[in-house]
Parts: sequence; structure tokens; C-alpha cells
Amino acid sequence: QKFLERHPEFFGLWDYHEVHPHVVLSHHDHGDLIPDFILVNRQRVEAMVVDLKLPRKRVIVGPAGRERFSHEVSQAATQLREYQRWFDDKSNRAKIKEALGMEVYRPRLAMVIGRRNEIASEFALQSVRSQNPDLEVATYDQIADAARRRLALVASAPRTDG
Repeated sequence: QKFLERHPEFFGLWDYHEVHPHVVLSHHDHGDLIPDFILVNRQRVEAMVVDLKLPRKRVIVGPAGRERFSHEVSQAATQLREYQRWFDDKSNRAKIKEALGMEVYRPRLAMVIGRRNEIASEFALQSVRSQNPDLEVATYDQIADAARRRLALVASAPRTDG
């Protein structure tokens, strides 16, 4: 959590310009909801709620041909969908507009969990993702790879300072 707060460029896997850690989603009936991050792209008027899980947690389980998301991913998906439902309420959207400077309705959902080497095949991951189209699941390796690609692009760009 702290590392990603200090290095938001690791969220370059997704095209968002602002990274807001631990935004409190106030709840009258229950305790407050506090997602790990809310990413915002004002130009596209889009937001994404991101939940972090441990890198050692499994992403996919089950035998070949019958893979499914792990229990940890399913639990995180339930939590993310609860965050998303919070935005259904008009008064909640007004609160978040004060905090983020933009009204948010039905944000996209994503989690970072696990490592690439624990996934049997790219096809298995694509297959399981297709069964959950409202949820983006990325491994810690994928966000690191995206940050490396972005750094390489910046390093190879021609300098324009004169």
C-alpha cells in the first residue's frame, strides 16, 4: 500500500491520471468503507476502485479446463462490488464529488493479487476473466511490467528542453 502511494506510476497498467489512497466512503448504517485506491481520469470522466491483495495469494485454482478465480479473488470481488454499490446513492456521489472533484457513478473494479508464475497459462487467465467482465484482475508482475514499459518510453523519448 505505502509503496504504491509513493509510486503511483505503477498503476500505469490502467490509464488514470490521479491516484487517491484510502478514500473514506461514509456509510450511515454500517461502518465506513475504505478502498485501497480510487483512480480517476477526469478527461474520460471515469474512475476505478482498486483493491490490493497479497502477492502470495493464488489468482486461479482448479484443474485444466475448469479453472476459476480463487476464493481470495472471489472475496475481493464481493468487497469491490460493495464499494461500487455505494456509488449508486445520489447523496454518496455528492460526497465523493467533494473529495475527488468529480462525480463518480459505477466505477470500474480492479484488484492486484498474486504473481504471474502461479498462473498455469495466459489462456486460463483470459478464460476466467471472461466469466467476470466487470472485474479487472492484475498480478503484481503485470503492474511492474507496465511501469517498466512506461519508464522505457519516457527514457527513449527525445528531449525537448533547450
